[in-house]
Amino acid sequence: MFKEKSSKLHEKIKESRSILITGTKKEDADSISAEILLKIIIEHEFKEKRVEIVNEEDPPEKFKFLLEEVKIFPYVRRKNEKYDLGIVVDCGSERTGKVNNIYKNCGYKVKIDHHSFGNEGNYDLEITSTNVGSTTEIIYHIIKNWNLKLNKRLAKLIYAGLIADTGSFQYDLTKPSSLRICAELLETGFDFTKTAEMINLVRTYEMKKLLGLVLCNMAKSKGGNIIYSYITNEMLKKTGATNSDIGDIIDELCFIKDVEISILLVEEEGGTRVSMRSKGKINVGEFCKKLISTGGGHPRAAGCKLNMSIWEAKDFLLQKLEKALIY
Repeated sequence: MFKEKSSKLHEKIKESRSILITGTKKEDADSISAEILLKIIIEHEFKEKRVEIVNEEDPPEKFKFLLEEVKIFPYVRRKNEKYDLGIVVDCGSERTGKVNNIYKNCGYKVKIDHHSFGNEGNYDLEITSTNVGSTTEIIYHIIKNWNLKLNKRLAKLIYAGLIADTGSFQYDLTKPSSLRICAELLETGFDFTKTAEMINLVRTYEMKKLLGLVLCNMAKSKGGNIIYSYITNEMLKKTGATNSDIGDIIDELCFIKDVEISILLVEEEGGTRVSMRSKGKINVGEFCKKLISTGGGHPRAAGCKLNMSIWEAKDFLLQKLEKALIY
């Protein structure tokens, strides 16, 4: 897969002296792993290049075990830098936050992504497909097309993205290729059990306290097929939790009997961040994209930010979703 576009990417990197790699403002295991993978393979192929990962914020604490020797620069440290080539992974450039100010000035722009909805933009090269389990799976194919050899380090990163986005191969994002690739990754001998534990199981004490409050606040819609809860700034202060503790909480609201849609509303400056999960009757990626241009994601997992309070957002979403579920 992606042979022609992999070759084009290789050619453009060869022509460039400096390369920017960035991803979504709200980092997850797939986006961080994809960034690190690209930096490693580019530096392996082109030792004289300046290759930097720049994100709006520092990576969440739970994903720092993926970094090892790789450094990720916060936007404030690189806001005045210029790069010949920019690569955005696991999203469109409009979701990179302030880093988009740097990315849009790159001479050549690349997007590598596997999302179905949102993330439109103008790019010189797009290496994208929804027929893969993760963005790291796309980079696996780039590695193969560049004739690079898989090792334990690369395998761990590809695997981290795969299990994060496929729910350890439980979600319908899982493709036959995902499982075939996973078998090859395990053959390198990397510690896949520890990687899976760090991605799926290890949580902070503060996150668990916050989760308790979220579950206590959980409520159903009138029809009973939508469930929702919320996180306020006061709840974060009370539990000592941080924004990096929030990412996994939406998954604790899923798979409740007779519930089709799960919603988590998070209070933020200037509005409410919304995370949604669906059992399949509603394509939440498409739903979020219709609400606001920067919304989107996958058919069963998506999000957006609404310029309204938590309570306004709750009423607004329930009204639209209840109507959509009827039809």
